[in-house]
Amino acid sequence: MLLTPKWRHRFLPKVLLLVVLFVSLNGLAQTFTFSFQRASLAKVFAQIEQRSDYRFLYSEEVLALGSPVSFTVNNTPLDSILRLCFFQQPLGYTIEGKHIIVKKRIIEKPTPLTRELRGKVVDMQNEPLAGITITIKQTGMATATDAYGEFIFMNLPVKATLVVTGGEIIPQEVDASQNSYQLIVVEQRMSVLDETIVIAYGKTTKRLSTSSQSSITHEEISKQPVSNPILTLQGRISGLQIKQASGAPGSQVLIQLRGRNSIANGNTPLIILDGVPFPSTTLNNALGGAGSYSSPLDNINPADIERIDILKDADATAIYGSRGANGVILITTKKASTEQTRFFVKLHRGAGAVTRKMELMSTAQYLAMRREAFSNDGTAMTNSNAPDLLLWDTTRYTDWQEELIGKTVDQTNVNFGVSGGNAFTQFFVSGGYYKETTVFPGDFGSEKINGSLSLNHQSQDKRFTFSLSGSYLINNNILPREDVSRRITLAPNAPRLYLPSGALNWENSTWINPMSVLERWFNNKTHVFNSTLSIGFQITKGLQVKISNGYSRQYLKEHGIMPQKSFNPATVSASSATFGRTEMQTLITEPQFLYNWQEKKHSIDAVAGMTIQQTDQQSLQQNGTGYSSDALLYSIQAASTVSTTVDRETRYRYTGQFARVGYQYDKKYLASVTARRDGSSRYGPADRFANFYSAGMGWVFSKEKWLQKQGMLSFGKLRMSWGRSGNDQIGDYRYLDLYSAYSNAYQSITPFYPTQLFNPTFSWEEVTKKELGIELGFLKDRLQLTGNYYRNITRNQLIQYPLPTITGFFGVLKNLPATIRNTGWEIELSGTLIKKTRRNWSFSVNLTVPRNKLVRFDGLSSSSYANTYVIGQSLNISKRFGFNAVNPATGVYTFIDYDNNNQLGSPQDEQKIVDGSQLYFGGLQQNLVLGRFTISFLVQFVRQPYAPNYLVWFSRPGSLSNQPVHVMNRWQKPGDESNIQRYSVSNAAANNAYSYYQFSDAGFSDASYIRLRNLYFAFDALTPSLKKIGLKKATLFLQGHNLVTFTSYKGLDPETQTFLPPVKLFTAGMEINF
Repeated sequence: MLLTPKWRHRFLPKVLLLVVLFVSLNGLAQTFTFSFQRASLAKVFAQIEQRSDYRFLYSEEVLALGSPVSFTVNNTPLDSILRLCFFQQPLGYTIEGKHIIVKKRIIEKPTPLTRELRGKVVDMQNEPLAGITITIKQTGMATATDAYGEFIFMNLPVKATLVVTGGEIIPQEVDASQNSYQLIVVEQRMSVLDETIVIAYGKTTKRLSTSSQSSITHEEISKQPVSNPILTLQGRISGLQIKQASGAPGSQVLIQLRGRNSIANGNTPLIILDGVPFPSTTLNNALGGAGSYSSPLDNINPADIERIDILKDADATAIYGSRGANGVILITTKKASTEQTRFFVKLHRGAGAVTRKMELMSTAQYLAMRREAFSNDGTAMTNSNAPDLLLWDTTRYTDWQEELIGKTVDQTNVNFGVSGGNAFTQFFVSGGYYKETTVFPGDFGSEKINGSLSLNHQSQDKRFTFSLSGSYLINNNILPREDVSRRITLAPNAPRLYLPSGALNWENSTWINPMSVLERWFNNKTHVFNSTLSIGFQITKGLQVKISNGYSRQYLKEHGIMPQKSFNPATVSASSATFGRTEMQTLITEPQFLYNWQEKKHSIDAVAGMTIQQTDQQSLQQNGTGYSSDALLYSIQAASTVSTTVDRETRYRYTGQFARVGYQYDKKYLASVTARRDGSSRYGPADRFANFYSAGMGWVFSKEKWLQKQGMLSFGKLRMSWGRSGNDQIGDYRYLDLYSAYSNAYQSITPFYPTQLFNPTFSWEEVTKKELGIELGFLKDRLQLTGNYYRNITRNQLIQYPLPTITGFFGVLKNLPATIRNTGWEIELSGTLIKKTRRNWSFSVNLTVPRNKLVRFDGLSSSSYANTYVIGQSLNISKRFGFNAVNPATGVYTFIDYDNNNQLGSPQDEQKIVDGSQLYFGGLQQNLVLGRFTISFLVQFVRQPYAPNYLVWFSRPGSLSNQPVHVMNRWQKPGDESNIQRYSVSNAAANNAYSYYQFSDAGFSDASYIRLRNLYFAFDALTPSLKKIGLKKATLFLQGHNLVTFTSYKGLDPETQTFLPPVKLFTAGMEINF
């Protein structure tokens, strides 16, 4: 048990007295015989001195206060005699060695140790302020004001000073020693420049930062009904592109920060969760399915996150060395921070549907198209080529979009927790449950359960700190093995799905029942454990040693089935099952020294340390066939034939030494220098280590005297950075000879064949980053404008270098002198137009204009990338056939013959360049508080002129497949001018032309869109009566996600494009704190 200062003051003298008495035990045990009658103390002391070695020390003034004493003792120890001398005397004594010191006794009046204090915090207009932190300076205990600006301390020391702080007020100290109720009037500060922001291995403020970073806090995260926390960043962060691969729950999310830096290797940012690297790409081996593989980031509960910080430029990312080339995303979870025991519960329920559907033909329109196609080709109808016209019910209509992707999504999300502690030790425990179904028919969806724990401790002198956190999550995801949104092209008069018996209807083998696809599902169940341990000790003032340790384990178990009932009984087929498991464990330790020095106008902030990381991964995938029953598909042992397709075990080791020094002069001139040396097991011994570095500078020119009298401009800063970082996202063992096993044995021996050549000389891809930025504040920082220009150059590209086929290999991994340039402008404007406790209006808008270009690629024309990339163009291009027009005479598509040989099909004819890059993107966010109501929304906009459209998966008009209604504007007779060719069933010229059409620039459409990404409406339901029963917060809220989309895209959705659209969600919920 730790003693508070007041208890330590009371007990420490007594403990010391006991020690002294113990040391002097032999002397005090000496016995005496005296008899005194009204003798003065001086006489008694003199007699004792004559018979012992003890000497009394006193002043005459003190001794004169004493009264004569009378007592008789026989063989009595000295300590008993002293108690008789000083009994009921205004004097006291202490023994130090052989000296007895006599002093005047100080009689203290009894005072209470603690007391209760209530108070309220208001602004200059007497408006109550919520969320203001009140800290007792003497003990460190803290609390926060409630919605009415009120606070209470139950155990306040008698003498106490309150420290009042908050993100938007000027801090102040208040003496509360004499009061039982304290009214505190504070002056609000409109600027957010002095709020703490997280950087690599430290913290700073936006005012004093030399780097480029953006952040989002838990307040904004909590307003969005998404299960993947990375999706909360969509439209909010300049330079950051985030796109869902599919609308299925848990599906992969594509992340790119400031463009694509590598031709053949990883381009995703480094994800750091509480100091531990977290995988951003899928762990799936066996299955993808409707979710297009799962996202590991879906295994983090958004409710557990305190903030997400995005580090962009070299000054911010170079300290991560070889891992920081593509930017860094820091995810910080919630930690224990309060001494009062608090409980919270938050839950919401909601429903949703796909964001968009296509306008397809009705039954009458479709059948008319089919008849016209047969007529155009002069082809006779038969039961095999025209079952929709001859066998199926021509009056039936099924909206296959409604049938296959029209189910209502149900979402449930519950989070709860408790926090508490005292001034020195705090804890935070939370749990959550999440469930989301899909738009597909059947029992598909994602279900998650999680728990987390955080424990913080500091010594009474605050020199020793200890922090421990851990979380565990189980994610169970079941989806169809195929994205059934591709099946919406079924004929609208296709047969019914089920027979009266409940069995699948195959209509005499005239069609493929789409429900058979839904009988084939895959299930991945993921267990994720994350933990961090941090210990710090302040050696001297300004110097601290710290060690951070982290451990992460992800275990993914996959299972997919293709049961016999999913096949047409008229065909010969066998059921099968796939089993897979992947386990990834990461262990990291980072000892650090942190130094902070300040002298007058000079300030230095430094950190130095090292990183040691090891990641082990094991993967196994097995396929089983020959099951005797569908009931046995859950066991690999029940299969008659078992084949192992993946059996892999890898180990990745990484080490680095890093240092950063930051300097400030008068908070006006800023500088930062970073250096790091990294070593990675992914490179050969000769090139295993590399050096990375950066420098950043800033000038707060608004502090110059000649600008301080400016009325509108309240803050101005210029900053620039330059540095070099690397990219080691190349996979493991890429420099070694690798072999794979043949599936069949030879003479009972499994043979192996080489798959990769040894090349120990390839080295790191290098990214040189430059940035120039300006930050401005107007009207006392109520308006803030930030502008960035970045220029990133990537050299030494690692790609597959082609080899002659005589070598037996297609290529070898090698560094080539290829150069990629990413440039861009980023603009962020934010402001607080109205700032009152019950009235608030704030906004933010961001815009990014990125450009990507392949500047150099020696030997491109002779490489395997010759038909993929073009020097001077973006890496996001696609070389296609050039669509010309529909021939007015024949009604068939025509194309540009680039090589003028009157033939199509060669790569020389695929010269039409289609750039799939986003020309610009951004978002607009508004937040409005009116009394007890809060309304906020986010609008995201993207300008992307080209993206694959519906032609990727729609058959030609006239075939046994439904079509968008716009194809009705087709060519019908010679002389017609149209962009849609004639309907056709079997015409060779029309069929070939349509194949080229799909792979031409016509297969791309404008995928620009404006989307109401998020809408949040809340009502503060906390009333005085609810406060009396202990409630601190009571909020009712409505949330919307992906509500409205404006686009001209030719397909389902411009974001997911050729896959299942995102889900449009409406939810309602409540949050209670007590």
